[in-house]
Amino acid sequence: MKAEGGARPALRDFVQVTLGCGCPEEVFQRVETTPVRWGGVAGHRVTVGGRLLVALFETDDASLVRRSMGEWVKAGIGARNAEGLNRVRIVIASSNPGIVAPVAEAAFAEAPGRDEKSHLHVVHRSLWESAR
Repeated sequence: MKAEGGARPALRDFVQVTLGCGCPEEVFQRVETTPVRWGGVAGHRVTVGGRLLVALFETDDASLVRRSMGEWVKAGIGARNAEGLNRVRIVIASSNPGIVAPVAEAAFAEAPGRDEKSHLHVVHRSLWESAR
């Protein structure tokens, strides 16, 4: 299923405030949200204004994050480059971000191909739920 159009204010706030994206307002006039499956894990893909790719995975399973991070980074950078986007942000929405974040950060730091235009965020699940 694909939804396209302008960003709802809650989604715009999630991207700008929660993720710290400095995207200008005009890019939020074109937002596309689709399901994604990277490394065998289902998630959400949000493309903002043809510039930003956000791949979001909802999990409290730190071992899943450790096992999957390399594939998420590879898929995210591949999609970013293939589509001519500027950045990719891999987001993990968890009920236990304090437990998941250190594992995610270590796995992200070791992921091959990671560059200055790829970012990791671990947020509380409620922030994503309110943005959907």
